[in-house]
Amino acid sequence: MCVAVSSSKSRNGRLKVRVNGGPATAAVPTATPVALLGVLYFITDDEGPGQLIGAYRDSLPPGSYLALSHGCADEVPTDVIAGTAAAYDQATAPLVLRSRAQISRFFDGFEPVDPGLVYLPLWRPGGPPPDLQEASRTGMFGGVGRKGGGGPP
Repeated sequence: MCVAVSSSKSRNGRLKVRVNGGPATAAVPTATPVALLGVLYFITDDEGPGQLIGAYRDSLPPGSYLALSHGCADEVPTDVIAGTAAAYDQATAPLVLRSRAQISRFFDGFEPVDPGLVYLPLWRPGGPPPDLQEASRTGMFGGVGRKGGGGPP
């Protein structure tokens, strides 16, 4: 199931959220921080994922968070990348892998939450963290950023 979410500020100072272009499904006071979950590895560069995140960031109240994970081609063997991309050849949306530097730009305007943008197994593991080589095999980075100006996190 694909869900497209859009938002706008209403005249009464609330953030209206629309799902799949339908009527507003929620109205959140614009002073209330919210979380934005990004699934950007199905959005091509031509569709402007950075601009999409920027538009949402600009409409979010201070203290809101962006959380995302993203497939990354850095340090992943070419045959693994090709095999993973081929699995999506028949899918309704392509798999778009980006470099760590490209992924980090999605957090522009957000303050990084520790430990920052790291391989997923290294993001606050419940036990001893794997070594970097083992963690990099996931090919996935994750991070959380906070929009500043809203008081203590």
